[in-house]
Amino acid sequence: MEIVCGMKNVDHSLPESAEHLLSLLQGKGLEEIPIDIEEANTGEAQRMLRIATWCSQEDHTRKRPMSRVVKALEDSSMELESDMNQCF
Repeated sequence: MEIVCGMKNVDHSLPESAEHLLSLLQGKGLEEIPIDIEEANTGEAQRMLRIATWCSQEDHTRKRPMSRVVKALEDSSMELESDMNQCF
């Protein structure tokens, strides 16, 4: 998430409600997340963020196995579940 958004995980210069990257992104749809990569392929960046949400779930039962995460990162044609759009 840090790479795609171009932000550090914790930035104390931001307001307290937004100083943690996960807090800043919480409740936003993937289309609303700021993507800060020069000439980014927005679709690819959104895919990476969707995969990142698999690892960032507070509820451990919603986290995907690491083998599935790796497969999704390696295979760009792999279909991703849409139930993870609202992350965390």
